[in-house]
Amino acid sequence: MVLFYREKMSQPNKKEYVQKMFAGISQRYDLLNHLLSLDWINTGAGSQCQTAPGYILDVCSGTGDVAIEVSKNNSVIASDFCYEMLQLCMLKIKTGIEGISAASRTMLRTFLSGTGF
Repeated sequence: MVLFYREKMSQPNKKEYVQKMFAGISQRYDLLNHLLSLDWINTGAGSQCQTAPGYILDVCSGTGDVAIEVSKNNSVIASDFCYEMLQLCMLKIKTGIEGISAASRTMLRTFLSGTGF
């Protein structure tokens, strides 16, 4: 897989390229993310992102780690434009995590249109 592409691309081609890139790494994303972020969620630094109870929209949620962390005190919608990433998020949610739901970007756009979220 080529991660760097130097030719000029049209906007739809860029979107497809990025989606395919993330789909290609989705199975290894959590490992890469934890290594590159020094596992900040599990080291206590992740607790810094706790907020007052409310509603949170996690855009570009990836596999949902941050959404899951903040769902302890909030109602969270995890959203990502890469379906393969969102599938992994949904698998985590099915393990009994409450207060969180997952939505594709297209579904989210329809759902939130005009709500002022």
